[in-house]
Amino acid sequence: MNEKVLNALKELGFIVENVGDTNYCFQYEGNNYLYMYNETDESFLNIAIPNVLQFNDENELYCHRLMEGINNQTKYVKAYKYDDSVWLFYELELSGNEKLRDVLSRIILRLAMCNMTVEKILSEKCDSTTNSADSDDLAE
Repeated sequence: MNEKVLNALKELGFIVENVGDTNYCFQYEGNNYLYMYNETDESFLNIAIPNVLQFNDENELYCHRLMEGINNQTKYVKAYKYDDSVWLFYELELSGNEKLRDVLSRIILRLAMCNMTVEKILSEKCDSTTNSADSDDLAE
């Protein structure tokens, strides 16, 4: 199944780079995506956008709230803490009869849409922090 997924990604125009024994990286709309092949379960498809937001002591509660909001409000895409950052994951069990190009297109678009939502939320949070810090800075 691994070769089929890699071929489908290449057919979609992605440049896929091996970044470990079973991990493959590609880019879409300026973001890195990671296809993680599971050798023990050929039918398990896992694609992620890594490092969406870094965890630190100051934003840990915010990160957990953001992940909870994503997980409660989005279908298919889930957010998890992985290696001290928030990652977006899309996981799917393949039957082997799918048109992988179509499946992968939907997965990548859903991840991209969720990532854009996260970026918008972060931007609004940053804007509200800036606005509340000192309104005189905006007058210039």
